[in-house]
Amino acid sequence: MHQKRRHYRVALREIKESPAEGIYVTNEELRKYGIFAGIVLFLLTVVAVFDRKH
Repeated sequence: MHQKRRHYRVALREIKESPAEGIYVTNEELRKYGIFAGIVLFLLTVVAVFDRKH
């Protein structure tokens, strides 16, 4: 059952992005960082396994 809203949020101040209040990362940026970290980890693993000298 849908009830009519009885209250609304009113912003007291605008929230601005600043290093003091944290770093804001979008989901798209987070996905790109995750893919990049995965590739780097994969390459380091390949180098560690196949770089053994006989």
